[in-house]
Amino acid sequence: MNLKCRFYKITLLLAIVAGVSCACYGVLLVADEYYRAQNKLNVCRESVEGWEACRKMKPEFYKANTETVSTSLKNLNEAQKNFWVNLPKSRLVGLYFLAGLAGAIIGSLITWAVLLLVGSTIYESLRWFALVCCGHSGHRKSLRYQ
Repeated sequence: MNLKCRFYKITLLLAIVAGVSCACYGVLLVADEYYRAQNKLNVCRESVEGWEACRKMKPEFYKANTETVSTSLKNLNEAQKNFWVNLPKSRLVGLYFLAGLAGAIIGSLITWAVLLLVGSTIYESLRWFALVCCGHSGHRKSLRYQ
């Protein structure tokens, strides 16, 4: 009985650690997507601003690179339509919370499932091995009730 209590305490501790780790990972994934979209938008804006400055300072160079300018404008338009860029801050905070909550739940459930399945399998295998090796009925009863 004491062995099972220790096993559940250890499993609980590992599930908490895994839940917190997965929650942090989930929040970092959402943050990474958000900041990548913001960074792409900033790069595209700077590129278009550079071409606008070039149009004013060197009009002939600007005209020679109209294809590149149109690509920059197209990239800026795509970056402005990105889901993460248009997301209000309150919804972003909500997504952080949901990602953390989902990560915590998934991490702890997976830890419990793996440790209970693997732990019980190992326990039963060792118990079976001990019963086979000992071979007498006196040991079987003592091993069963420990």
